[in-house]
Amino acid sequence: MSKSTHTAGASTRQMAEDRRRSLIRWGIFGLAAAVILSIILMNPDTFGLGGVGFLVLLILLRILPDILKGYARKKKKEIRRAERGAAAEEKIGEMLENLSEDYEVLHDLDSNYGNIDHLVISRYGGIFMLETKSHRGTVTTTESEILLNGHPTEKDFVAQSLRNSYWVREQVEQVIGKQPWVTAVVVFTHAFVKAGKPVKGVRVINKKYLLDILQKPAASGPINALIWEKRERIIQHLLGEESDEPESITSIPAPEPSMVCPKCGSRMVQRKGVKGPFAGKMFMVCTKFAECQTTIEIKADTD
Repeated sequence: MSKSTHTAGASTRQMAEDRRRSLIRWGIFGLAAAVILSIILMNPDTFGLGGVGFLVLLILLRILPDILKGYARKKKKEIRRAERGAAAEEKIGEMLENLSEDYEVLHDLDSNYGNIDHLVISRYGGIFMLETKSHRGTVTTTESEILLNGHPTEKDFVAQSLRNSYWVREQVEQVIGKQPWVTAVVVFTHAFVKAGKPVKGVRVINKKYLLDILQKPAASGPINALIWEKRERIIQHLLGEESDEPESITSIPAPEPSMVCPKCGSRMVQRKGVKGPFAGKMFMVCTKFAECQTTIEIKADTD
């Protein structure tokens, strides 16, 4: 079983509770305001209320229930959405808890750009950054965005995932001294997701395919091996729980002749360019080059 940190869906559950408390506070405020307005209207002379003031308060007393009802409907909708989101994160959390000891899992990780639902460190596959969505309907993708029932989602899930994955990459680089690849995945727990290519490198799937992606055999490259070796240090750094114990950065050898394609997940192989932009240079090319034309230059280590 995988080791995990924090509780899946905890912050979203707290969000729902905070919204529920806010609704209760506003309900109490509205009731108190209605009582005060009623007292003033029943005793206009005592409060020095003139004809115009009396009319204004009467109108306020009339529209106050409608304002509160509208606010309550909005808050209840937000509460239900947060509760569905928390349930979705908990469901994915249960799936991740059943992974083998070759995985480390972090739930509810705070970043500079909000909250990361799940972060998975794999012994062989590197780092996966997961955003969980509880939306229902049909999900399709274009080259630049995710569509729900043919319309853009209320938030830009792709931009959200990219910002968080870049943040994770920067944090891990501070620990291992090398820039890792972070696989960003948007996971829908209820929606039907039509098969499509990654959107700006972000994979979009239904939850039933999540374990296949995480457990897909991958070449154990030197950076992934270093990530696994330093995983506890990485987790401490991500959680802001740095150890006082100094640790030197471990140097790693040049890239091995194979790795995983960051776009389609297929194996990549090392080649030497004969002509074109890679002429005379070593580079990695996806084994499914006809379908996926991913190439990555292998830069010499000048450290």
